Amino acid sequence: MKKAISERPTSLLYCAAGVSFLLIVSLSAAAQPRSVQWADDQPVRDQVPCMLSNNQNYAARSLKLPPQNVTKVTKALADAANKAAAALTDNDSNASVKRKALKDFSTELRDQNFSALSLDSLSRAAYQLLSQIAAKSSDPVAATNAIKSIIDSVVSQSIEPPKDVSCSMSVLPWDEAHKAFGRTVADTFLPVQIVVRNLDANNEYLIHDAEFAVDAVSAQLSRFQVGHEKELVRSVLQYGQSYDRQHVFINIVEGVGIIMGAVVGLPQPSISALVGASGAYHAGLLPVLHTFFPDLTTKNLNTLNDLAFSAASASRIVVPKSGSVPFVIFIPVRPLEQACWLQDAYNIYKDGSDATAWVDTCEQVCSTSTACSKLKELRYKNWKPVHLQALEKHGYALIAGVHIKEAGQPATLKSLVCAAPTDASGAYLKYSLPAAGLSCTLTGTDLDTLTVLRFRSPADSTTNLDAKVTVSGDNTAATAVLAPADAAKIAQASYELYGVDKSVAEHDLNRSVAFRIPPSIDKGQSVTGAAATVVTLKGSNLSGISHIVFYNQADSAEVTRADIVAAVPGSISFAIPTTPALATGTTYTIRLVIADGANNGAGTLYSTGTTVTH
Repeated sequence: MKKAISERPTSLLYCAAGVSFLLIVSLSAAAQPRSVQWADDQPVRDQVPCMLSNNQNYAARSLKLPPQNVTKVTKALADAANKAAAALTDNDSNASVKRKALKDFSTELRDQNFSALSLDSLSRAAYQLLSQIAAKSSDPVAATNAIKSIIDSVVSQSIEPPKDVSCSMSVLPWDEAHKAFGRTVADTFLPVQIVVRNLDANNEYLIHDAEFAVDAVSAQLSRFQVGHEKELVRSVLQYGQSYDRQHVFINIVEGVGIIMGAVVGLPQPSISALVGASGAYHAGLLPVLHTFFPDLTTKNLNTLNDLAFSAASASRIVVPKSGSVPFVIFIPVRPLEQACWLQDAYNIYKDGSDATAWVDTCEQVCSTSTACSKLKELRYKNWKPVHLQALEKHGYALIAGVHIKEAGQPATLKSLVCAAPTDASGAYLKYSLPAAGLSCTLTGTDLDTLTVLRFRSPADSTTNLDAKVTVSGDNTAATAVLAPADAAKIAQASYELYGVDKSVAEHDLNRSVAFRIPPSIDKGQSVTGAAATVVTLKGSNLSGISHIVFYNQADSAEVTRADIVAAVPGSISFAIPTTPALATGTTYTIRLVIADGANNGAGTLYSTGTTVTH
């Protein structure tokens, strides 16, 4: 049994706009087409990006995602495979097998047209292509691992946005920070406002941490840097109350007044003019100066106390049920004041928003080694609008937290493993499910409150497939069984999981499970042409088919077979077999070999039950 469940956690979120300069980085991952990516290292279980994917960005504008976005990812995938093949050495075990698999993968990617696919569909198509190549390899496991690492590093490790917690961010310009928090704070920190929304109607959300990163300081990614605590920023503000230029000036003026008052109080010599001047100074000049230059420290402190983030227990931030909370994190701004995008050579129109933007941005400036050794420094208060746009374009905020659950809260599901075979991507083979139905082992908390594990697909929200849940003693483990009749109704590639408790209330378990749906051939088609002629048959779920097999009309004996030369979801293309040749006027039943890694890599021979005539 293999684990085939995609986690949809809801606790650690990336709020992103986008900059080429990582303060101290990475998702995306997966997370989605924003593209923070992981290869072998998976995110912490509670990490989820809350930035919009490319698909979501365009959908929010009622626009179709431009094909060139997927084309660019496809090219990056092919290039990554070629580079990985070239990097293999003879010391690497199975180097020749891996090298051939990677080169075949790259060639197939360039030969096929994926421009009409979405990024998610491209990921699935890449995995199906992986299965086809691995099935033909002398070592399917080595070939699969080599190609899978490439797919994971480029497209498949995006993190799915949470359903019940989201966040957004905005960078405050220097002028706004100066007016809200004072000059000293504005000169020292980059303030980033974050708004966290908790859509959970049952639980509050406690924020543990808040960090920020920018991905274009240099030609390497930096790490996320934690925002400085409210108490530390407050100390900086209080320092400014004594030592910024306004307070120094006011303190000098008040000091002069104190000295004048002391001199006037001396009994000898009596200077009547000085007495009058001191009165005018104290009663007129000082009040006017305080009117013209008011001390806003108290107001700044109140704003800081209201909005600044702190992880301390005395100042923790809790987002109410179905509510939202804004707060501000403070990041030291000095490391940003010599960034690539502050240089004269920076051109925002050439600054892309894909995963290589942080490299391209610095390459614009650092065309030579001497150029990068003489980067100019520009104070935050002097940044131009284009510099703020660059920061917002590639800046990322991140928060971490957890839902606060009260007693009697619904069950949580940590993992699900079903007793059924899977393909290389971890999807369960629907056509190979046991006759007794689908039995799955659950782990989590409070599973004894569940009576039903409900499968529901986003593509068909009206159909529910309910598996009965049983618990034997320990409420952290349970078994869910989907009856044979319901297992036969599985018709979608992905199902989200919901729990139904004893009061028949349904709640989202924030998990999903994937299935590989069997292929089909449309009825009423014929294979026309002489031997070796390339023909196409239409159908559904045809990606990942490696061979077409012609059986006699009774579907009892194989006649001949042919390799698939092109397979997309809606059709397959192949050359009409030459040996033995198909008899003219004869009807054949079609079977297909699915490159799913089953049968020691040979794939599954699946009967479509559909006939064609030659």
